[in-house]
Amino acid sequence: MTEEIKKPGQPTKYKGEYHCKRIQELSAQGYLIINIAEDFDVHTDTIYEWRKVHPEFSVAFTRADQKRSSYYMSLARQNLVNKDFNFNMFRWMTKFVCHKSQTGETVYVPGMSTAKDELEKIRCTIDAMAKELITPDEAEKVITILDKSARCISNVEEFNEMKRQLQEQIDILRNHNNSLGEL
Repeated sequence: MTEEIKKPGQPTKYKGEYHCKRIQELSAQGYLIINIAEDFDVHTDTIYEWRKVHPEFSVAFTRADQKRSSYYMSLARQNLVNKDFNFNMFRWMTKFVCHKSQTGETVYVPGMSTAKDELEKIRCTIDAMAKELITPDEAEKVITILDKSARCISNVEEFNEMKRQLQEQIDILRNHNNSLGEL
């Protein structure tokens, strides 16, 4: 049996709107990326590649992460008084499912690749967060990366002011999300 080798120019398995909708549906049920890849009949690397190549899938992927986290938080709330619920297993799962810092994923910010300078990259990040295309955690990852390159820009004061504004937006969104979670 010979293994099929994908040749350049071969059609992709990516089906736009279907995959965007499906990743969110499965994530809302707590499915992990490895499970979703199996459902799509692709390798997990393919899903991450689709995220880089297709902006609409990147948005769906980000929302799917939020839905997956929400699923696990709801599960915890529902089982607060359940003495048979395995909270140690739950804690272990959420550490790796809900926290992207454990996965080393990159953050896709629309417009970032064509931005002329760090200031424009911050503007792209603020815009993406305002449109809920990225989470506050993802925005903070971007800030950390941009902060390291700040030494190379000519107008440090303007950069720091834009960075401060972005941090304010992150804090506002986090406080808003926290107050919704307390309801």
